[in-house]
Amino acid sequence: MLIKLIKTIALLLLSGHVMAGDYYVITNTLSNQKEAQEKAALRGGWVLNTNLYSDLKKDLFAVVHGPFSTYDSAKNQLDEISEIGDYADSYVKDAGNLLITKEMSGKSVDPVIIAMLLGEVRIDIKHEQGSDHPCEPSKPYDDITLNYMSLGINAADGAPETEEITLDFGQSARISETGELERMRRCLE
Repeated sequence: MLIKLIKTIALLLLSGHVMAGDYYVITNTLSNQKEAQEKAALRGGWVLNTNLYSDLKKDLFAVVHGPFSTYDSAKNQLDEISEIGDYADSYVKDAGNLLITKEMSGKSVDPVIIAMLLGEVRIDIKHEQGSDHPCEPSKPYDDITLNYMSLGINAADGAPETEEITLDFGQSARISETGELERMRRCLE
């Protein structure tokens, strides 16, 4: 029994995963990332891609609060948000192991921050035909943009509304024919 316990502890320490208890308050779960981002912008929380944790149902986007290191901390958060809004279907969930290791995220970045960014920033791909313009690939390509949802105010009635914001990080494209990724930071014609 003691040897089994020691082996389990060693495996956990050597696995490279963040092993803190990652308890989340889950307020919504959707199959569409953009819809999840809109919910998070309007109601609070952030979007978590459920594929990033071992014990969450795959291929979904959860609107979450957290992570919390204990179930009780997460439950307290759920109780607090439930007092100010309708969170009847919300619950606390131990997400299991984060599948992003410290080695993947770099020594100075917490892997949970990487998980948050992967849920909050959406990658949109639009197929383009290519052209003779010097700032665009000449062959058919997929144009890659990064977007996120923010909260704005409706000018007509002052009500909160979501607004999509595109991050300007230069042009990124994947050439359809070869799969090559091209990165152009600024086009100087």
